[in-house]
Amino acid sequence: MKMNKSLRIFTPVGILSLVLLISLLVVGVSCGGNSSTTAQTTSTSVKPITLVFSTFEPEVSFIWSGFYKPWFADIEQRSNGRVKIETHLSGELLSMSDTYNGVVQGTVDLGDVFPSMVGNKFPMSEIVNFWSYDKNVAQRGKMFLDLMKSVPEMQNEYNEVKLLWFGNSFTAGLATAKKPINTLEDLKGTKFTTTGVWCAARQKALGMVPVSSPPDALVTNLQTGVIEGMAPPLWGLRDMGWGNVLKYMTLVDIYDGADILVMNNNTWNKLPTDIQKIFIDTAAEWTDKYR
Repeated sequence: MKMNKSLRIFTPVGILSLVLLISLLVVGVSCGGNSSTTAQTTSTSVKPITLVFSTFEPEVSFIWSGFYKPWFADIEQRSNGRVKIETHLSGELLSMSDTYNGVVQGTVDLGDVFPSMVGNKFPMSEIVNFWSYDKNVAQRGKMFLDLMKSVPEMQNEYNEVKLLWFGNSFTAGLATAKKPINTLEDLKGTKFTTTGVWCAARQKALGMVPVSSPPDALVTNLQTGVIEGMAPPLWGLRDMGWGNVLKYMTLVDIYDGADILVMNNNTWNKLPTDIQKIFIDTAAEWTDKYR
């Protein structure tokens, strides 16, 4: 019987050739798939923008745990992980008095700053110290920002940095270590910490003796009598340990202190526009949440 010519491709040589052809096709498809996967992986593994933040606040502080920490988490989430904020607490990198200059010089990207601790740099910002003795005013920082928008001279104080947020320190009253303050007469000659030039002038007018003292030295200065009292926020009595030394508190809204978040100008200018918008939008939202 003769074999059909159309079946001759199934000879051993033909079968081997067919197997080799299929193998080459499979390898080609496999290589193409790996190449596509590699390209996709490379395109999605973009290194995040890491910003270094410095604050004198400890981890237990309300300003950190109740405000900055959730705000920064919000920024990281809205940026889909494109921004990471590397935090250094308790003055690990810079002291309170050095933080502003550290931001200006680019030692850090972000800084938590008390304007009154920066050597008469922000005289107009000290208006936050002047509130009526008989009023408990909320959101003073927001009020100040609204005022700043209409006064260019106030805005110009922050030309060296990008001002992201302006708040207050929630001063609750006059706290003393050894004697209570019940009358104006009790204030005379009493050494109190001050939060700026205008604040010191107000203290002097009330008969107080203003003394400059950084937060990290307050406990020691109270114990040694360098100062006799201060105007702390209530959370500071607990979180900063000041309540262990301050035995008396008179609830009177006598003066306050400003607290701001600033960013290095070069850092700000290098950020993509959409990331800048996230900072601006969240700053406005978290200012409203700040009480």
